[in-house]
Amino acid sequence: MQKAVNVLLVFSLLFAGGARGADLVKGWETPSPENRPWCYWWWVNGHVDEKTITADLEAMKRLGFAGLLMFDSRGYWDDDRHVVNPKAEIAFMSDEWQRHVVHAIKEAARLGLKFTMNMSSSGGKLDGPWEVGEDAPKRLVYRLYPAGTKREAMEPPDMPYYHDIAVQTVWYEGDELNVSPDWINGGDGVYTMAATSGKRLDGDAAKPRRLLPAGTPGAKSVVVRFGYAVLPGHEHDVDVLDAKAIAGHFNRFQGTLMAKLPGLVGRDRTLTHLYSVSWEGTMPTWTGDFADAFRSLAGFDIIPHLPQLAGFVAGSEAEQEKFMRVYRRVRNDLFRDRFYGTMRDLAHERNVDWYSESGGPWQRKPQLFREADQISFLAVNDLPQGEFWPAGSASSPGRHHVRAAAATAHIYGLPRAAAEAFTHMMRHWSVDPAYLKRSGDAAFIGGINHLVWHTFTCSPDKFGVPGAEYFAGSHINRHVTWHSQLGAFVTYLARCQWMLQQGKPVLDYAVYAGDRPYQHWGLYEDKPYDSSKARLPRGYSYDIVNDDAILHRFRVDGGKLVLPDGLSYGALVWDPEFRDEPIPPAVVARVEEFRKAGLKVFQADEAARVAELSKPDFEGPFAAVHRRSADADIYFVQGDGKGVMTFRESSSGRNVELWDAVSGRRFAADAKSRADGRTDVSLDLPTAGSAFVVFRKSSGAVAPAPSRRAALKTLAGPWRATFAYQAGISAPAPKPVVFDALVDWTSREDLKYFSGTASYRATVQLSPAEAAQATEVSVGTLPSGLAQVFVNGKDCGVAWCAPWTVSAAGAFRGGDNDVEIRVVNNWHNRLIGDCFLPEDSRVTRSTLRYWNVPRRGAPQRKWDITPTVYSGYTSFDPLQPSGLLGPVEVR
Repeated sequence: MQKAVNVLLVFSLLFAGGARGADLVKGWETPSPENRPWCYWWWVNGHVDEKTITADLEAMKRLGFAGLLMFDSRGYWDDDRHVVNPKAEIAFMSDEWQRHVVHAIKEAARLGLKFTMNMSSSGGKLDGPWEVGEDAPKRLVYRLYPAGTKREAMEPPDMPYYHDIAVQTVWYEGDELNVSPDWINGGDGVYTMAATSGKRLDGDAAKPRRLLPAGTPGAKSVVVRFGYAVLPGHEHDVDVLDAKAIAGHFNRFQGTLMAKLPGLVGRDRTLTHLYSVSWEGTMPTWTGDFADAFRSLAGFDIIPHLPQLAGFVAGSEAEQEKFMRVYRRVRNDLFRDRFYGTMRDLAHERNVDWYSESGGPWQRKPQLFREADQISFLAVNDLPQGEFWPAGSASSPGRHHVRAAAATAHIYGLPRAAAEAFTHMMRHWSVDPAYLKRSGDAAFIGGINHLVWHTFTCSPDKFGVPGAEYFAGSHINRHVTWHSQLGAFVTYLARCQWMLQQGKPVLDYAVYAGDRPYQHWGLYEDKPYDSSKARLPRGYSYDIVNDDAILHRFRVDGGKLVLPDGLSYGALVWDPEFRDEPIPPAVVARVEEFRKAGLKVFQADEAARVAELSKPDFEGPFAAVHRRSADADIYFVQGDGKGVMTFRESSSGRNVELWDAVSGRRFAADAKSRADGRTDVSLDLPTAGSAFVVFRKSSGAVAPAPSRRAALKTLAGPWRATFAYQAGISAPAPKPVVFDALVDWTSREDLKYFSGTASYRATVQLSPAEAAQATEVSVGTLPSGLAQVFVNGKDCGVAWCAPWTVSAAGAFRGGDNDVEIRVVNNWHNRLIGDCFLPEDSRVTRSTLRYWNVPRRGAPQRKWDITPTVYSGYTSFDPLQPSGLLGPVEVR
């Protein structure tokens, strides 16, 4: 792990100062590719062609993405409860498939896009199209024999690639075991994402059989034969505990492809990263050299303890559990070092970077990753990545799994913390940028500064429109209704990433979370570990830190904990109760050194003593995150409505500015200095609003903060509207409509199932004086979708979120003005309407399921498949309000 840290330290130091002065503004106005988001690019079972590859990549570039992460996942959640995936057409790693991959990477190079590849033919695990023989994952197994059975009397087991480990006579007390010819899974059993346990002896864990010394009077005995073999049904998977097996997979896969990509592989080229998605695969319970590795890592021999991996209990329950924790920790550390570490080393040999989502510990059951230091897993990554999902309503920030990735980036000097963005398993094509914004902003508040949008699916023309889709994610490919207008949201994300990659984060606390620091779903605003023991006051920022950070990363300077790249924390929150067992003496001694060197060390229940720190970093009704560059303090603020935020920073000798990432405009903030040196800033945020508050050295006059603009004219109509479906739809669109008053499309029989673009046009008359004052158009509040506004033929931009306005300065003239508003809703309503139609009469074609079923509560026939929200639409789904509702105002 330290090797990766050293390799990246120089790289991170290049980013330490951040942009200065005019460069900060320039990067804001035109974010560079290094600061723009990426997107997932799913190939569905190899259905791809060169025409679609080129069209998709050109679309990504046009929208403003800087890179992509390519998957071709086979068989991952490919079942009747999900979308109807087409059967595989091109075999994974076939010559034809490789030609398409090479073409895609060459096209990405032509367009200046960075390319990442998932290192598997399936999501959530590590596999390929090859049977890998003894490189497959392995399980510990055992069989019971009657006492006194000699080894030579034991017949060879009927298991592929079986190897003996040991034969032992076990003395125990308890009910007598039933000896049978069955081989039983040892260790924790064989576990996958579903955590299905193997048998433990007779399956009755409530009656433990305790080990006794040999010859104990009254003791029972049994001969136990221990061995290991590859897992049945996993012949294509790779043993993640075996570095040789990992290297073999790497060479078969990327080694083959890279040989066909001269000049295109490298951090400064096109194929820049290799990737593994969140680990949801099989967890081996043994590997060939496990006994030697265990002795090296744990400091004692596992062979005498093998009976404890067969359900026998040695000593007390607590002593038994302590051994099991050591066993699990060794196995998980091997996973980290031999899977991720080997992948990283092999990637670095080829001058590319390695990263993985969630850093391994995804399923937190004890039998999987409970004994795992998530931060140490993420530290093996060149780009630590979490993920987040928008929730079931636009008013919720959703589900976030991002704080550990951000903390790892901070602790190990990595400039970016990434997140798989906007994943969900709600109705397909039912969300839009306004719905997604709040969840993205919450991820930025959580410390993320690089998004990888999930997902852009490769959907060749043969699948129709909206076509083929992966079963999860917020879809943005070329068949999405508002795809062409998405660039406005991508630009917003790019501006945010530019600002949040400047300098370093400002952090108050390092919260020691033991040797199993883990954060799963949740922002953990006031509880840095997965408990409520360390409630920190609002306005103080923190990172969770692990044993490695305490022992090897920190020093104390000026009363602060300081990392090698200069990032610092003002205090340490320390509580032995954060661990289930005693803290290692070396960690205790190190913290005592910190205390003697002047560091403030608080117990978890001493949060009230934070007054010993200088001040709160921020106070007020909104969430915030703080970064500091060479000459600027940058706060990203998220919330709704009016309020005053108090920031720790002084405005003395500096401008205090508001930077609006939606519009790109910058203003002087309504700021007032306080006697204690802090600054009050008045904010007025729209629904799901955000703003950057920037403290920077004076650099000339700054435009004053705009007041709420007054309406010059309200466009009452009549509105002439024409309707158009997406390219590729052959069905006729609804006929033109004249709206005397604006209404929801779902209130009209002719429009309620329409999904596409409606061009509303009206004329507004302005005097020359009014035209000179007209700087903005408000479209009201859109119930779904977004709107592109044209004034006298001039494209004024896209209104995609609150406050639903676009800049129209200079677009109006005295006299009559033509205003056109192109409103685009989601596919939602059309897909519901098509549920009522036979397949050959539908407007859409897709890989979703279309159910024409009665409403819930009505008598229903028996269905072979139960509809799920992520498999398709039903005829009883509620429609989504759509259309231009206004009021439309010239301001």
